[in-house]
Amino acid sequence: MENSFKGMDLRLIATASGEEALHILDREKVHLLVVDLYLKDPANPRSMMDGEDLLKKVAQFGYNIPAIVTTGKEMIDDISMEPKWFDLHVKGFIQKGNPFWVDDLKEKVADVMLKG
Repeated sequence: MENSFKGMDLRLIATASGEEALHILDREKVHLLVVDLYLKDPANPRSMMDGEDLLKKVAQFGYNIPAIVTTGKEMIDDISMEPKWFDLHVKGFIQKGNPFWVDDLKEKVADVMLKG
C-alpha cells in the first residue's frame, strides 16, 4: 500500500502497532491517520491496541487529527454509522480487500488533506 502513495507529495510514516503510532505522535506533526480497525496482533505482545483503541488514545491525549479507518469487515455501513466515530475524528471508512480499495483510500486521503 505504501508504494501506491508515491507521487502524491505526502510523507508517510508507517508503524507496526498502535503503541508505536502514539510514540510517533509525540515526536512528529501528523496531519492524517490511516488506521486499520483490527491492527491488534495477538502474536506480538507489544501490539495490544486495535484501531479504535488507538483513536481513543489519540483523542484522549488531545490530538485533533482526522482519521480514515480501513477494515476487512464486509458490513462497513454497520460500523460507520456509529456516532462514536465522529468524536474520534473519523472522516471515512475504506473496506480492504475489494479490488479498488487502495484507489479508494488514495481518493479519500486526497479529499481529507484538501479539506484540511
